[in-house]
Amino acid sequence: RQDQTAQSQPADLKFNGVDLAERELLEVILSCPDHADYIRHQIGPDDFNNTKHRQLLELCFDLVTEEGILPDAQSVIAAAESDSAILSLVNALLDTASEKGIAELMREQPLTSETGGTFVPPHLERVLRPLLIRRAKNQNMLSKQKLAQADSSSSKLNHDTMDALRRIFRFRQSQM
Repeated sequence: RQDQTAQSQPADLKFNGVDLAERELLEVILSCPDHADYIRHQIGPDDFNNTKHRQLLELCFDLVTEEGILPDAQSVIAAAESDSAILSLVNALLDTASEKGIAELMREQPLTSETGGTFVPPHLERVLRPLLIRRAKNQNMLSKQKLAQADSSSSKLNHDTMDALRRIFRFRQSQM
């Protein structure tokens, strides 16, 4: 009986928080492909650490940019052709998206109504937030590394050093 229980547990439990954030964004894209273009302007494949997740994200974005079609489940499965790992990932993501009710969560209305601009469901903002924060932290770390490597004997800051300082300043402002 214990063997059956262990086998029936979702594969999500084997992933860390970063992988789960990536998976949830992919669940949103597959469940609500009409938001893919907005997501594409917020997050890129370089923001993903997991190789398979990155490949699937690239496939979805390629459908939008190169084919001009929404990355719905059928289109993504057709584009994946015979890549069994991607097909398996798509099926797992569709199953968990259905269990979580992602499509319903994406229909939530924001608490404040803003005039003009793009309507972004609150759930999508919640899903994007950890990925955007991770990107900002990574950029902040890179900026600090550039500053550490900067020539300290020079009294004038070069363009790269100024850029690094600006990124650190913006990161600190966003943390307040």
